[in-house]
Amino acid sequence: MTAIKRTILVAMTLVLGAALATTPSQALSGKCTSGNSVKDGVRYTCVAKKWQVSALRGTVVALAASSLTDVAPALERAFKGIYPQSDLIFSFGGSGTLAQQAINGVPADLFLSAGPAPMKLAAEESALAGSAKDFASNSLVIAVLKENPTHIASLADLSRATIAICAAEVPCGALTQSVAKAAKVVLKPATFELNVKSVETKVLLGEVDAGLIYRTDVLSNAKLTAIEIPEAKNLKTVYSIAPLPSNKANKSTRDAFILFLLSSKGQLILSQSGFAKP
Repeated sequence: MTAIKRTILVAMTLVLGAALATTPSQALSGKCTSGNSVKDGVRYTCVAKKWQVSALRGTVVALAASSLTDVAPALERAFKGIYPQSDLIFSFGGSGTLAQQAINGVPADLFLSAGPAPMKLAAEESALAGSAKDFASNSLVIAVLKENPTHIASLADLSRATIAICAAEVPCGALTQSVAKAAKVVLKPATFELNVKSVETKVLLGEVDAGLIYRTDVLSNAKLTAIEIPEAKNLKTVYSIAPLPSNKANKSTRDAFILFLLSSKGQLILSQSGFAKP
């Protein structure tokens, strides 16, 4: 990601950020008699014949793909701004590992997967409490240090470089293998990592010349530069979210976060961090 592109995105964040500051209670007007309603991802409850933001509370634990690490704080702040008595705790890892945790019944309320395979596995093992919904997508870039000391400019240049990639059993690794096959490039990595953040760390520490990671991970780190992969040779991974069995007290808050993530507010935050539509 070039410095110009990063600057433009920061400017967009400042301009569009005002949209997230809208008080939710201003968004739904009119009289009511009883019940609940939803508008733009926000839950409302009828209180004294007026719509008020639902007083949701409780701590929601989300098993989330490592590539969501950098955007998670913004999502958490915005969600808590709507529901002040709620809390979000993210547990990050490779999506395959997280799927196994969900299957094993680790205490959690949500599963956010990068790539369809881990979510499919969790569904097949009856670990989900509802259907999965796609909420974003991402694509690979070649990550190098800002100075790009080995002058890498394309996938072909990786043949003369020391590189790190994700292991084939995790979504970023499966995507890397597919991209390499489409580009007819043979990769000979020095190391295989279990999640995209580990690949990023190898590049940052100078242990490798380059790594194949998601666009959003480069965008969030000023020490890195992204070498773009031509669109004709690149592929994308789609992120999905699904509920996990929750205790009764957390169910409404859990479901409210799914609504929020899919709403225009949640999508704006994801877009500002470089994620694309699913």
